[in-house]
Amino acid sequence: MRARELAWDILWKVFAKNKFSNHLLAKTMELNASFTDQDKTLIYRIVYGTLKNKLYLEYIANQFIDNRKTNQKLQVILWMSIYQFRFLDRIPNYAIVNEAVNIGKKLNSKYAGFVNATLKRIFESSDDIFEINLADETKKLSIKYSFPSSLYLILRNEYNEEIARKVMEDNLTIPKLAFRVNTLKITQDELLTKYADYNLTKSVVSPVGVIAEKPVINSVMFQDGLIFIQDEMSMR
Repeated sequence: MRARELAWDILWKVFAKNKFSNHLLAKTMELNASFTDQDKTLIYRIVYGTLKNKLYLEYIANQFIDNRKTNQKLQVILWMSIYQFRFLDRIPNYAIVNEAVNIGKKLNSKYAGFVNATLKRIFESSDDIFEINLADETKKLSIKYSFPSSLYLILRNEYNEEIARKVMEDNLTIPKLAFRVNTLKITQDELLTKYADYNLTKSVVSPVGVIAEKPVINSVMFQDGLIFIQDEMSMR
C-alpha cells in the first residue's frame, strides 16, 4: 500500500471503529519497514493533521458535498486531501488528487470520478472558501480550532477567554513521538548521544522518556530493543 492509502486506512479505523491512532501508526510502521523516512513522516503528518483539524476540514468539504448522502469513506479521503492542500507545503496539487483518486478507485471504481471532480473544484476555488463565515463566534472558533464548542464555553466560564483560546490553539499542535528508554540496555543520555541524528530530546515528564522528531519505528534503536513505544504521560 502507498503512504497515503495507509494514512487513509488508519483514519478510517479511527473515525469508523474508534481505534487509537497511536497504536495503528505504530503497527503500520512496524509492518512497513521498507518505507522511507519521508513516507513515514507523511503518514504521521496526514493522520495527526487530519484528526486535529477534523471539524475545519469537514466544514470546507461540506461546502461542496451533501455530507448526509456522501459515503463517509469518501469524506475521509476529502478531509485528508484538503489537509494536505491547506497545511502541507511542497506537495503538488496533482499528486494529492491522483493519490486520492487511486484510494477511491480501490474502494469502489465509481468513487474515482467523484473524488477527482470534487477535489479539483475545491483546489481551484478562491481562498474565500477557507474562511469561516459564521455569525456565531463560538461556532466559528470551534470550527477554526476543531475544538468542541461546549468544552470551549466551559473553559471560558471557568477561567477566561485568553486561557480558553490558548487551550484551543495548543490542541492543534501535532504531537511528537514518545518512547521509553530500555534502561537495562542503555541510559537515556547514551541513547541521545548515540542517535543524535534523530533529533531526540529528553522528556520533561519522565526520566526514562525520550521524544523524537523523526520516525524511529524501524531504526536500529527500536529493532535492538533500546526503546519501547509508550505514551509520555504513562511513563510517570
